[in-house]
Amino acid sequence: MPLRVAVVGAGPCGSLVGRLLAKRGHEVFLLEEHVEIGKPRHCTGLVSRDVPSYYGISEKKAHILEEFSEAELIYGDRSLVLKLEPNAVALEREGFEYRAGKHGDRSRGSNQAGRKGNAGSRRL
Repeated sequence: MPLRVAVVGAGPCGSLVGRLLAKRGHEVFLLEEHVEIGKPRHCTGLVSRDVPSYYGISEKKAHILEEFSEAELIYGDRSLVLKLEPNAVALEREGFEYRAGKHGDRSRGSNQAGRKGNAGSRRL
């Protein structure tokens, strides 16, 4: 039975979850607080190098700023080093999120971004 689902945030995870649910026949509303997906620019996203392929982005280096084999998380006076296998990549999020968000247009539904404080929705 198809469900009506609201996904909050059109970043890498929200766009992917919305797209996958829409492909399975659910009515999906992707909510985003910003006028345009991917803007304003956010920090880079540290993700698996496979993430772009989940969106059908096949170019090997599309939106990849740098590859990492480890990351250091610093909080206060403490830190933790993570060994990343396979290598993780830092995404150029503005272009990646814009392109990933456009993939929902091919699924069931539509997308509209909103203004901060007045969230828009994208029906996938």
